[in-house]
Amino acid sequence: MSLEHGLPTSETSARAASSRRGLRTRPTALLPVELPALDELARPNEYLARHSRSFRFAASIIPRRQRGRVARVYAWCRYTDNLVDGEVSSELAAGRLDLWLARSWDAYDGRDCGIDLVNRVMGEMAERDIPFAYARDLVRAMRSDLDFAPYADLDALRVYTYRAAGVVGRWLTELHGVRDGWMLDRATALGQAMQLTNILRDVGEDLARGRVYLPLVELRRRGLAVGDIEAMQRGCRPIDAGYRAVVEHLMSIADV
Repeated sequence: MSLEHGLPTSETSARAASSRRGLRTRPTALLPVELPALDELARPNEYLARHSRSFRFAASIIPRRQRGRVARVYAWCRYTDNLVDGEVSSELAAGRLDLWLARSWDAYDGRDCGIDLVNRVMGEMAERDIPFAYARDLVRAMRSDLDFAPYADLDALRVYTYRAAGVVGRWLTELHGVRDGWMLDRATALGQAMQLTNILRDVGEDLARGRVYLPLVELRRRGLAVGDIEAMQRGCRPIDAGYRAVVEHLMSIADV
């Protein structure tokens, strides 16, 4: 059975469809890319070294016995991101997100969703009373990429960076038993700063996907528009002082 047929359009209908069709018996057949097995994630240093230098560095200062939890959360988040970045239609990717979120909710709510990694990650989340809203917000961020609209200003971009990465900072912090509000705020800010630097690094790659995350108001202040960024990417226009000013300004925000 394939996700291309009969996709549910909401979290509730996805969960119901999963139950009706017996999808638990062949969960991997529903997945567009392969999830890492739990035994692979039992070697978190190796896994993170292959997939994320920043997570690998961060995990290196965490006690060794706790690094597996970080790797499992990273694997869940990475897979969520992969659901929308493949060469598939927006409708198919949205349906996959619906089903993925429904499976994750099942596991968080104590039901076997049929995917070992999801059962483990969501089970650990629920055991520590970490809000499922973090997982839902990250899915919302990925969903916004499917029907992308440029961000008008920094406040709009901050909503996206919170959902895409700020919640991950909070999730990992609470996963290690830290509930202090000041620390959670710092974890949120770190996640958002990392997402912002990723945006600045990946301007060309995102353009190829039809997305420009740079806030429009910041471009206009330097006499630029999205078309100008596209021209720079094609080599039809030199990278000028205005673009550099936008990048420097956003980098300074990430540094705060």
